[in-house]
Amino acid sequence: MIKTQCRYLALSEVDDLNGICEYKKMVHPISYEFDLIRGNEYFVLGALTRHGTPWLYIAPIKGDKQLRLVPSALFMFDWKKVPKNWFIRFLRYGEIELLPASMVTIDGWFEKYVDDDINVVKIVEEEIDRLCTG
Repeated sequence: MIKTQCRYLALSEVDDLNGICEYKKMVHPISYEFDLIRGNEYFVLGALTRHGTPWLYIAPIKGDKQLRLVPSALFMFDWKKVPKNWFIRFLRYGEIELLPASMVTIDGWFEKYVDDDINVVKIVEEEIDRLCTG
């Protein structure tokens, strides 16, 4: 299980942000807030690189269990051990995704989750519940 703490609410708050040019292509405006709470802890359900920038699939430890995809630069992070049941996938355009085994076989899983695909939502909720009880 990986936990992390929210340090910033928007990329515009991050000093010396690596990849700022790439982030500006994806986040408009750069001061956009990602519906996070500074200081709160979040479970990490996976990671993704987008245009060379690291992003995290996260869910709050307390409160709603809504999964979000957010820039990792918003969080305090140090070395973390990758959970045993996670897999790495190399995507087109040099992107990399790191996910639990239950989610790696579902192409477009995050889009399906956002679109409320019943089967995908159930799998994600089960992963979040497993983290909450683990």
